[in-house]
Amino acid sequence: MVISTLCNDGGIRIETKLDKLHTAVVKDVQWRDEYFLASCGDDRTIQMSDVRGKEGRCRIGAISNSHNRTVHTVRWHPMDNHTFLSAGLDQEIKLWDLRNFSVPLKVLSGHVSPYVGKIKSIRHPEFYAGKSGITI
Repeated sequence: MVISTLCNDGGIRIETKLDKLHTAVVKDVQWRDEYFLASCGDDRTIQMSDVRGKEGRCRIGAISNSHNRTVHTVRWHPMDNHTFLSAGLDQEIKLWDLRNFSVPLKVLSGHVSPYVGKIKSIRHPEFYAGKSGITI
């Protein structure tokens, strides 16, 4: 994975190379702030990276086999820098805490019926800020 910026002259400047983060196709990359990002993909892994590190040392942590199938979405909580969610083709949404991601804080499943023909997974869940607070 390569992080680059578009220059004023129309050129592209490569900022950071994040090699060997994933062993398969990357499905989603979400920035928490200007330095910290989460990525996920077909290898069922969620990777946490800080781009201020030297090349090859940017990875902070990983959740291997975070889902039973491809992980296609990661989203940061809009008010809490330590909380994020993930969704995969296993029809589950998982809520994680960055400080301890050995097990998810919460697993939401059963939102997609296996009998529905065209809808096979939860697509792009988001945090929602309502009157009673932030919800998924």
